[in-house]
Amino acid sequence: DRLPFASRLLLQLGLLIDGHPVAVGLGALALGAAAVFAAAQPALRARAFGLVRRLPRLRELMRANDLARMYRTLAMLLNGGIPVVASLDIVRGLMPLHLLPALDRCRRAIAEGGPFSQSMADCGLSSVIADRYFRVGEQTGRLGEMVDRAAEYHDEEVARAADWAGRVVGPALMLLMGGVIGVVVVMLYLPIFQLADSVS
Repeated sequence: DRLPFASRLLLQLGLLIDGHPVAVGLGALALGAAAVFAAAQPALRARAFGLVRRLPRLRELMRANDLARMYRTLAMLLNGGIPVVASLDIVRGLMPLHLLPALDRCRRAIAEGGPFSQSMADCGLSSVIADRYFRVGEQTGRLGEMVDRAAEYHDEEVARAADWAGRVVGPALMLLMGGVIGVVVVMLYLPIFQLADSVS
């Protein structure tokens, strides 16, 4: 009873695992299966991505990734000779749910005779750089090529962010693991230190 609370908790956890290894193993497998099942549900994935999109920087990067994927597919279709409206219909099946209303508005605007670049900008489907590429593509008759260049720009943006995140997350995880291990070591050795103090 004189052990610190954290040490008693660690001791009880060890006794539980030692006394019921099968139950603990099955419980861990059940938690893993539940996590996999939850990740496979579209509604739960959409809600999780919605929470992530509330973070400003991550929201910008996820938007850049979505736009790059849309531009890449659209450029391939346009370079293959498929009209813009038909290409947007095909691209629609590849886009995340939150972009579909904007994509539908853009398609209607273009079908009614609106310029591609202006329709994309009005519907929030282009960035400042992409809008410049689109306008150049309309003026030169090389829209497919310019859409592909916009995709390359956003791909590079996402790649730079991923590289930066890898350099930051790796050391952060190492610090976190070191902190957890340090806490466990302190919890193990704290009773010994207290015993030594009481003897002295």
